Amino acid sequence: MCSLRSVGPPHIIPNTVENQKRFSLYFHKIAHQRYNPPTAIVDVVHSAALALIKKTEMKIREAHRNEYTISTDKDKLDILSIHKFLANETDWANGIPINTLKTSIENSLNFGLYYENKQIGFARIISDYSTIAYLGDVYVLKEYRGKGLSKWLINEIMEHPNLQGLRRWILLTDTAEWLYKKFGFTGIPNPEFYMEKHNPNVYNGIKN
Repeated sequence: MCSLRSVGPPHIIPNTVENQKRFSLYFHKIAHQRYNPPTAIVDVVHSAALALIKKTEMKIREAHRNEYTISTDKDKLDILSIHKFLANETDWANGIPINTLKTSIENSLNFGLYYENKQIGFARIISDYSTIAYLGDVYVLKEYRGKGLSKWLINEIMEHPNLQGLRRWILLTDTAEWLYKKFGFTGIPNPEFYMEKHNPNVYNGIKN
């Protein structure tokens, strides 16, 4: 009989439907090709795989301050509102196609900032939840700035339980150094060691 402990599952990105499918198919393939068990056993392995995936999913976190809320619930995100701001009001994501944005959100840990039920800010984390995290797409709508909301948003991100003990955090900014310095961010001490591959025109010609 197949032992789940003897099988090394593929890398899991928490809370993605695609990885649930990959994980399930992986165990299904292992069961058939290496052990060829009865259908009932395959069903047990299938269920166990999905249960293991579910355990890796992050709990939704919410913080409240008067009428303001910060939530990691993807279902609350107003994609059209986020896209409108990022595609039209930023330099770093100018012209980003909405489908590209949707994919980036699906594969990130997202933090929505809300006034009552209105989306007024956003940030997302790309991470392996073990060694490194990239903080990006941070914004608060202009009419809600000056209320300490950006500081609150970054604080909630930095205190997320799945982002503790990381060796390195990365972000890019040319407008809010004062904010990130409060959380320990500094300039790159040895910029000559830093490399990147940057295509600023990547969204040109991509249809929304």
